Amino acid sequence: MKKVLFASTALVGLSITSMASAEIALFGDARLGIGYNILNNGSADPDDDEDLRAISRVRFGVTMTGESDAGITYGATIRADNSAGGQGGEDGQLSGDVFLSGAWGTVTFGDTNGADEQHVGDAGGGVGLTGLGDFNETPYISNGGGFGDDQLNFANNPEARPTVRYDFAFGGFGLSASTNRDLTDVGVGASYTADFAGGSVTGGLGYYDFESFTISQ
Repeated sequence: MKKVLFASTALVGLSITSMASAEIALFGDARLGIGYNILNNGSADPDDDEDLRAISRVRFGVTMTGESDAGITYGATIRADNSAGGQGGEDGQLSGDVFLSGAWGTVTFGDTNGADEQHVGDAGGGVGLTGLGDFNETPYISNGGGFGDDQLNFANNPEARPTVRYDFAFGGFGLSASTNRDLTDVGVGASYTADFAGGSVTGGLGYYDFESFTISQ
């Protein structure tokens, strides 16, 4: 008697073919100035030349949004200089993000914050012309411990991207849950925004349960 083994592969996904509206918008930034003892990207000059040099940069990207007849909003954002990472090769999407949103909340895939970082945030904005290494950015294990070009690479978590995050907001509260590329980590975050003295105050908490990471040298 012959034994025959049948195998099948299932691919689960979502394809939106009925479109009510769509929009494509360009965005960008540029900078110019004079730097002292730094390279054009803002990092310290390894040769320690202690000289002045011209500093300049231009970047642009695209944001695509649309809405289906069923009321589902969807879209994606990518910078042109990160387009290779947005293609999602063998390691997944390392740049840009893609989202779906409705009354049930928002799901985002790609180079986006983990749930903990989404609600705790970073320490203020950039510093100076080049960001001075962006040391104001708080390193998170959910963000690879200082992902990509960040100079605060205290840890290495290469499976952090693409991140998968779910967000839901109601009555001043925000809730999020996230995981990593291999769906092995779990992150949660929550925040509350209250009106105060003509402005607003936001407080947030986050927790991230990771499988593993290594200390960067």
